[in-house]
Amino acid sequence: MRLITLNYCPMACSFCSSTNFLHEAQGTTARIARLDAAQCLEMLERIVAIHPDTRTVIFQDDIFVFTRDERILPLCEQILAAKARGELPRSLEFISTNRIDAMSAERLSAMRQAGFRVLGFGIENFSQPVLREFNKKQIHRHIEPALSTALRFGITPFLDLILTSPHSTLADLGENVRQALRWLAAGCEVGIYPYVIPFSGAAIARDRSLDSQTVYETVRIPGTHLRWRQATKILPGDPQTQDAILRIEESFSRESRRFAERVAHVPSRVRSILWLQAAHEVLTRAGETVPSPDAILARLGPMLPRSARLTPPRKRSPFHAARRLASLIASA
Repeated sequence: MRLITLNYCPMACSFCSSTNFLHEAQGTTARIARLDAAQCLEMLERIVAIHPDTRTVIFQDDIFVFTRDERILPLCEQILAAKARGELPRSLEFISTNRIDAMSAERLSAMRQAGFRVLGFGIENFSQPVLREFNKKQIHRHIEPALSTALRFGITPFLDLILTSPHSTLADLGENVRQALRWLAAGCEVGIYPYVIPFSGAAIARDRSLDSQTVYETVRIPGTHLRWRQATKILPGDPQTQDAILRIEESFSRESRRFAERVAHVPSRVRSILWLQAAHEVLTRAGETVPSPDAILARLGPMLPRSARLTPPRKRSPFHAARRLASLIASA
């Protein structure tokens, strides 16, 4: 079940448009509206009463825990009390998306005890200059301690990453790939996007200085004469970085098509492996030091089900082992 407890995200990340929806709709700055702890608990109890087989509630807010948050600790206490009274199943678990700079050891411990098993974090990039470009420079120093603490408490962090930005360099891209591998191997889940998508209303999409880096496509509505020109990607301005991310995307897309022929759904972790393998091929040719596909498989192997553990290939395509994984998934 999915539950929304916040009317909009106020953080104004440069690549995101969600901050601006309500502002544009009403012509003024929208006020934050948010369920308090008691209201959240009431919603959870109503969900379970109507759908008693519910196993997981996903708090769908763009940000569930704020830095100055007076709700999360009381909510966790109330969830534990409701489970003790039998008003919520003890097995009920939760997933939420949060600000990583809002995570303290106290909050993470309380959330784990209450039943939070996966916490999403919009890391976006591990490079400080790119985070500054995304209007998220303040989170950089919080990434390492928050992820380490979450993993120690048995929580799975899910990291959203954008491999490149309009002003990123090849060094930024290499660092992003190295850190993605590191945290994937540590137990995190990772969702990878190659470049900024210019969503209408986002600050970065309104930046006319990026027009030369923006790729457009003509979109048509089938059965009508309606069509329009829509921005679909903003590529890095640095020629070497732009060439690298396009080559990585091409390699990833080619291998993904092969997977699609055998597997109905490719898990996020496997998609991440494909991105990292594609990045390795391109970046090493460009002179960046990036862990090899063999190292990726060796470090990820212990996390896979015993029947799907893989041996790094020798003298084969770097995608050979990932293809074997796809076959195992398809036959499971």
